[in-house]
Amino acid sequence: MISARSFERPFKRFLTVIVATAVVVSACSSTAATPTPAPTAAPTVAPTVAPTVAPTVTASEAATAVATAVATASGAPSYAPNALAGKKILVSPYWLDNFYTAYTSWAKRDLEALGATVVVQNPNAVASAQLNVIETAIASKSYDAIMWQPIDSNAADATIKKIQDAKIPQVVMFYNSSATSGLNFSTMTVNPLTAQQPAGVIAGNWFKAHTQLGTPQVLFVEAFPQVQICTDRLNGMMTGLRTIFPNAPDAVRIGGASAAEDTSKVADYITGGKPFNIVMGCGGTEALAALAALKAGGLATAVNKVPNKVYLIGYDATTQGLTALWDQTSSVMEDALQGPKDAAQISVDLAADQLIGKTAYNAQATANLPITWLTPDCATFRAQILDQFSGVAGYTVPQCSFTYSGS
Repeated sequence: MISARSFERPFKRFLTVIVATAVVVSACSSTAATPTPAPTAAPTVAPTVAPTVAPTVTASEAATAVATAVATASGAPSYAPNALAGKKILVSPYWLDNFYTAYTSWAKRDLEALGATVVVQNPNAVASAQLNVIETAIASKSYDAIMWQPIDSNAADATIKKIQDAKIPQVVMFYNSSATSGLNFSTMTVNPLTAQQPAGVIAGNWFKAHTQLGTPQVLFVEAFPQVQICTDRLNGMMTGLRTIFPNAPDAVRIGGASAAEDTSKVADYITGGKPFNIVMGCGGTEALAALAALKAGGLATAVNKVPNKVYLIGYDATTQGLTALWDQTSSVMEDALQGPKDAAQISVDLAADQLIGKTAYNAQATANLPITWLTPDCATFRAQILDQFSGVAGYTVPQCSFTYSGS
């Protein structure tokens, strides 16, 4: 414990991915420019509510899951070339972080291979900018489909309905409407309550075997205002951690409106002297921001891949993160790979099904994105990273720098 004073395509249409657990320790970094959303109200530090209803992953299941269970892939492309000839698709990601830079690269290539024209508009995590982009697209009557991740989850249902009222097919990413909304739509999603549990189990088992750091105490770095996906990711991780440490205290949640502000908040927390020994980022941007602050405070070191003071959980398999994950002197111990190639193929298939009439624009179609939890075992996972980021401009897969013993 420290006191701070001493993140094989192609897939079948509508495939449902079985998320299993693979363990990988990685530190995240991005070669893409760090997005800087518009300033928001100053965040407050508040403990998360202990999860009580999420399904659990046992310690033995997580310990033995060395590879991800990926959905069954079809043996042939989902659609013929030019199946979407003449169609124009709008892609509005949350922002262009490491994941979405790679995702939009793949989505553009996949859609263009089917004959479609693709326009990517980056709202940079500003909800009003995204709403303006979507409303303008609807009014223009020039788009045949919209693929987007809601920035403001509270307003998402209203925007989904606006798109449906215009009878435009859409694929909503990483968002599930409430059961009472009455909305049906195509969505690519992850169940974070289940998918994040392995991260907590992996960390819990490590702390059980390395008692020198004491009882796990989590510092969670996220974007503010808070978004539901971050709450779900944290609760999933804490559920997994509590299978090993039932009395682990609630996490402390901090962060800001930009990567720079995230780093500043973590630095302030460090100098405040409050105890913590696990740091987790909600996404790749937050994980890298936390890593920067920990490095500056001398808290991101390890000896033979055994953290000296802080166990860091990354996200999104950024170049910088993987470099740290595969460095035996870094305390980055886990990283989550949401495969951008897989995500693009899944969402393109969902959109294409609507555009060729196989699925109605107001029918429910759900596909789950697989997540692989990376460990420091570079030799096991590097080929998968190479495949998922192939052809993505500015992304470099680091070389393996040591052989991980798993200790």
